[in-house]
Order: sequence, then C-alpha cells, then structure tokens
Amino acid sequence: MAGRHPALARLDVLAGRWTARVKVESLNTAWTEFAWQDDGLFLRQRSDIESMPAAAPQAWRENAPFPITAVIGLDDTHEEFTMLYADARGVHPMPLRCGRHTVRHKSTVPPTLR
Repeated sequence: MAGRHPALARLDVLAGRWTARVKVESLNTAWTEFAWQDDGLFLRQRSDIESMPAAAPQAWRENAPFPITAVIGLDDTHEEFTMLYADARGVHPMPLRCGRHTVRHKSTVPPTLR
C-alpha cells in the first residue's frame, strides 16, 4: 500500500472480521468485515446476518438492512473521510467526522422492534 495518503492509516484498526450484535430480540449475531481495496485507497465493509431466524419480528424481516456494503474513501484535500453506504434499502452517502461515526437511517420498523 505504498503511496497512499498517511491519513488512511487511521482506518487500519478496522481491518478484519468482527461480530456484530443486532439490537433486536430473537435475532442472531451478524458479522462485518473490513478489507482494503485498490492498493489501500479505499476501505470496503461488508456485513450480513448468518440467517434470519423464524422468530424474528415480521417488521424486521420485511425491513432488515442486510446485506450491507460500504466503501470509505479520503478527500485528501480536506483530509475528511466519506462513506458510501448501501444496504437492502438503498445507497446513502455519509461524511465521517470528529473521530466518531454512527450509521443512522430512517427506519420503517416500529420503534418497539428496533
């Protein structure tokens, strides 16, 4: 990954496969995997749930975001990261700022099922 912008090294800690816990009762754990692509210029994230259990609430089954794909890149002029996030509900560009990032999406799932 020679020649990449030094700011991209801040994302190295994300590389690998992680277990994700979904905040919905009766759902299995999910996984998320971060890997560098294009010689380290972009960090790709893929996430999915192993299987949707039969006990999952119907509203969740109909509106689950899985699978998820995201690509993080750097605007090297301003040294700001941007994420393009796509899930089963569409594509959502998101700026990443202040060393913290939370993915939020307007959900059609009732609040009691989130």
